[in-house]
Amino acid sequence: MRVVIVGASRGIGLEFVRQYQAAGARVVAGCRNPSAAGALRDIAKTSAGHVIVEALDIADGASVVRFAGALASGPIDLVLISAGTAGPENQHLLGALDFDRWAETFATNTIGPVRIADALRANLVATPGSKLVALTSGLGRTSQPGGDYLAYRASKAALNNAWANLALALRPEGVICTLLSPGWVKTDMGGEKADLTPGESVTALRAKIETLTMEDSGRYFAWGGLEQPW
Repeated sequence: MRVVIVGASRGIGLEFVRQYQAAGARVVAGCRNPSAAGALRDIAKTSAGHVIVEALDIADGASVVRFAGALASGPIDLVLISAGTAGPENQHLLGALDFDRWAETFATNTIGPVRIADALRANLVATPGSKLVALTSGLGRTSQPGGDYLAYRASKAALNNAWANLALALRPEGVICTLLSPGWVKTDMGGEKADLTPGESVTALRAKIETLTMEDSGRYFAWGGLEQPW
């Protein structure tokens, strides 16, 4: 099984690398600064070549093209996009919004995953039943607004919409496009008060990914496996 993990240097992405490598998968791990990703490089060093680390900034089109080029045209079973940003500090109150960082939030959380889907389409199509999975957030549900985190919520809602449409576009080519929410996880973004460890979240997410079929394409599931409202 060949797996590509985007946003692999820490937190949930790093845990995905650790667990898929332990399960025997061949992993290509993309992160912005491999030289600073000590924990990821340690996994790669002891993986007997099963984990390869590549530089990747999903907000940079040229970086995505280089990353796709490094993968050549080989088939991929799973592309999992974990990279994301919480957005600017000033995104809660009108009159103090940081619109430049708002745009950067969309570049990473919304446009970036679609860049990856576009760049790796041929690799996915080469594998019948391949899976294109993006991690989203409950904060992106339009049906449950909260009045805060305007940039982050909007970027994830836009990601959800893009993935639902990608699912329709890629269905004839046999690619399963699904959104998963990891829950509130103890990471740099989630904080120490979060409910789940990365290990707990990723173990549950991997179990769900394993069961995904074309019937699940375009749908959105929580870490525990239950389908979520948009």
